[in-house]
Amino acid sequence: MRKFDGTCKISLLMLILAAAATISCSDGKYPSAPAAPGKVSLNNESGHIVIIESFTHERGSASTTKVLNAGVVNRGSYTFQNLLDHTNSRYFAGGDMVEIRYKSSDYDPDNPSSPYFSGSWKVEVNGDEVVKIGENGYIGH
Repeated sequence: MRKFDGTCKISLLMLILAAAATISCSDGKYPSAPAAPGKVSLNNESGHIVIIESFTHERGSASTTKVLNAGVVNRGSYTFQNLLDHTNSRYFAGGDMVEIRYKSSDYDPDNPSSPYFSGSWKVEVNGDEVVKIGENGYIGH
């Protein structure tokens, strides 16, 4: 049977302490990859025509809004255009913010002066982003 000398015990103790310090100093966060560029789209599955009233494109302190008033038929989709790069591209830079405002073309039978539903959706671009407008204006992804 082999005996451990004091040097081996100290080395083993230092290894255990180093591992413990590494674990205790880690807060569980890992560096994240930069946000990926992508397209932003709306899919209409509401059973109604959805009117895209407007959308806003933000990057840092730059912001621009476009009024669309474009109709999207049931089971149809709409892909938004990058407004800040002036390239007519449908790709947004990773980290860009896009906010979409929409409403139903149909009116609420209980309140004919109001749309059946309306709402907004805001997303930070990280790859392709799709919002699904479902029944009663419910937002899904």
